[in-house]
Amino acid sequence: MISIKIKKELQQFSINADIKTELNKLVLFGPSGSGKSTLLKIIAGFFNPNQGFIKIKDKVLFDSERKLSVPIYKRNIGYMAQNYSLFPNLTVLENIQYGIKAQKINTDPLEIQQICNKLKISDLLNQYPKKLSGGQQQRVALARILPIKPEILLLDEPFNALDQEIRESLRDLVTEISDQYQIPVLLVTHNLEEASIFAEYIILISNGSQIESGESSVVFNCPGKLTSAKMMGIENLWLIERKINSETVMVNGMVIKLKNEILEEHTHLGIRAEEVMILRTNKPLRNNIQENILSGTVEEITNRGKFKKVVFQGINQLLIQINIPDHVYRKLNLQIRNSIRVSLKKESLILCRST
Repeated sequence: MISIKIKKELQQFSINADIKTELNKLVLFGPSGSGKSTLLKIIAGFFNPNQGFIKIKDKVLFDSERKLSVPIYKRNIGYMAQNYSLFPNLTVLENIQYGIKAQKINTDPLEIQQICNKLKISDLLNQYPKKLSGGQQQRVALARILPIKPEILLLDEPFNALDQEIRESLRDLVTEISDQYQIPVLLVTHNLEEASIFAEYIILISNGSQIESGESSVVFNCPGKLTSAKMMGIENLWLIERKINSETVMVNGMVIKLKNEILEEHTHLGIRAEEVMILRTNKPLRNNIQENILSGTVEEITNRGKFKKVVFQGINQLLIQINIPDHVYRKLNLQIRNSIRVSLKKESLILCRST
């Protein structure tokens, strides 16, 4: 169980967070400069919030009402900064042993060996950090943390400086470690793909304030706020002009039918660019895509590597961003100014509020 409710006044903005979950893989997500690293340091104990509490599992680390603040060296938290903070004058083995000796922890040498084997650094124990690659340094930093059996592992954008293949393998390794040792992990990132892959629970933060939080599948697929939807990469977001009935709205003069009931608080309608379906002109419509069919033209086509970004303009001047895989793009043979039809599937539409 992780339960955190804090407020910290800073010169630039205030840090506000309210997190409560029993899930183990958490992501703190937001743009650079939004206060993610600061929040992580507050949890670690580098400095205290003005008010609130921090509780990890059954251990209260901070409580302003009780005037309780556990010193950083007694919190038993594994904290890994972006630069890994290895001691350059110590060998890999000496770096790993440093935390154990500093906290006077009795550890079985066999356990250290097993951790090194798991992290694939057993052949590096006599090397110095400057001789290691970024990925190897990160593995050593993890190996230094694990023997202390931390209550939580705090990772501050640890994969940023690594190439894609190493980034993916180490992210998978952290997931495996969290599962095997049952260690909660709070990962800071501003990479949406990384957040979507790792997170079981996600906290969105902007300008120091927590915008929204919850199970990742809910926040990614059904964000409650307009700001959250933009942060989650939903590019198609339109103001609802009028609510026709409990399941139908008017957007830019177009009547759109929905799967879910519209609440009074809903102000915007959205759909992910990859969820917009371009209809084949040479195939009959399937039963499940008979609604929300729009006619229009292709205005732009942009290469995005693994997919093409298509800008579609409907007859009511409604602009829709569409992401389609390369193999689908080749089959459709799309060209600028082509007349096409698209479907906004009811189950893919989301509703959110402006505040």
